[in-house]
Amino acid sequence: MAKLQNKKTKSKKSISISEKRYRHIFEHSPAMVYLTDPDGVILDMNEAGIRMLGYDSRDEVVGLEAAHHIYADPGDRKLYLETIEKTGSVQDFETRFQHNDGTIIDVSITGTTSRNTNGELEGYEGFIIDVTDRKRTERALQDSAGKIPHRVENSLSAIFIHQGGLFQFVNQRFGRRCWI
Repeated sequence: MAKLQNKKTKSKKSISISEKRYRHIFEHSPAMVYLTDPDGVILDMNEAGIRMLGYDSRDEVVGLEAAHHIYADPGDRKLYLETIEKTGSVQDFETRFQHNDGTIIDVSITGTTSRNTNGELEGYEGFIIDVTDRKRTERALQDSAGKIPHRVENSLSAIFIHQGGLFQFVNQRFGRRCWI
């Protein structure tokens, strides 16, 4: 009987330690950590997520329906669910969220289903990082990349690429200066 009581005490202590570790990771992650019910109602979110979305407290976020209050396009939540149902999880699912002040941020979601011991869906959980700066940089690079060929061809300077003893590329100005 004493051995059984000792095992129960050790088991409770082990569970308590595990819960403390989980809570520490949840609260101190620099990424948003979230938990929703099957309908997308937010059950819990860490401080990083609350700040990311522009709220002041957990109380403002818990109870919000993600599709209508967090996603910039509610259809993206549907696509997220379709993806996660096919594979059981998603990794680097990019979408856009609406900040509390109305601004739009780009995010990347890594999430999974949360199931009980019977395998029944309890909700969804995962991590979200703000990728707004990266997406802004990508868009700027794409915009400038489209302008480069035009600028090279219409440059007042001769531009060429010479490799392996051959001209691989010359712009119009190079052709005019060298052959006229």
